[in-house]
Amino acid sequence: MTIREPDFSTRVLLAERRATTAGILRWNLERSGVVVERASNGEEALNRCARFRPHVVLLTWSLPALSGIEVCRRLRALPETGDVPVIMTGRAGDRYVVRALGAGADDYLVKAVQRR
Repeated sequence: MTIREPDFSTRVLLAERRATTAGILRWNLERSGVVVERASNGEEALNRCARFRPHVVLLTWSLPALSGIEVCRRLRALPETGDVPVIMTGRAGDRYVVRALGAGADDYLVKAVQRR
């Protein structure tokens, strides 16, 4: 079995407001050879997406400034980001999944730990 070396060519925009959560996700992604750019609010996510040109966007629902839902809608509306895969994260529940997919997300992941 051959172990493949990371090539650091895949770019992920990580839009996550919580620094601890973002740090864990970033660490795991970078260990896999992914280049990660982080945004901590919705407006920053849109700006970084335009500059960074990610291959995929990992987007949390609950962002300040603009919600993840609105960021997803805006990304889908732009020709340069309309086809970039968006994976939204957030609370468990069908209504969240339906809204995320309705806004244009390609998939939805439930966050493992949630504050109540």
